[in-house]
Amino acid sequence: MSEYWQALRRNWYVVLAVVLVSVLAALGYSAARKTTYESTATLYVALDRVQSVTDLAQGAGYVRDQMKSYESVVVSPQVTQPVVDTLKLTESTDELASRIKASTTTDSTVMEITCSAEDPQQASDICNQVASQFQEHIPSLATFEVKNMGTLKADILTPATPALVGAGPSTSLLLGLGVVGGTALGMIAAILADRMRSRTEKPRSSRAIA
Repeated sequence: MSEYWQALRRNWYVVLAVVLVSVLAALGYSAARKTTYESTATLYVALDRVQSVTDLAQGAGYVRDQMKSYESVVVSPQVTQPVVDTLKLTESTDELASRIKASTTTDSTVMEITCSAEDPQQASDICNQVASQFQEHIPSLATFEVKNMGTLKADILTPATPALVGAGPSTSLLLGLGVVGGTALGMIAAILADRMRSRTEKPRSSRAIA
């Protein structure tokens, strides 16, 4: 351990240089990356106007089984095209879909729709429009048997609101990672540099003695 400590003391400038480079790289990445904001809306999918307890149980099972497939509906052109038209977006439906994520949990009929944008208000507006369009489209997804049980619907439990902070790591976190990572790499580089210097100095010492 003392050998490593001595190596670090002799090569402190190597550690400092690597830390500085790492911090500058973190600052450069933070300045170059675009800040994105995310907003999330929560929906509850269920059968409405069910006629019997049996239909209620069967309908609930059907909805649970279909939740994963509904995730793909959220990013389909049937939903995204009206959003593009309503908000007068300049991007294609595929580009918009890449900024939308729908997620559900096992044995649950609750869906979360998350949308990202460089502007927090736009992220919120897109998310609420996607939720609204999905809400309008979902009744048509029910099979004939399910339609006989009741009406398939999606209720918006929590509308999306503009995010106050951007998504992704903050500048302070990136700087912290730069310092920690740079210190670790610098220590390794300093020890390796010290060993290489020792190997080159030994032959010289041997020739001087001879």
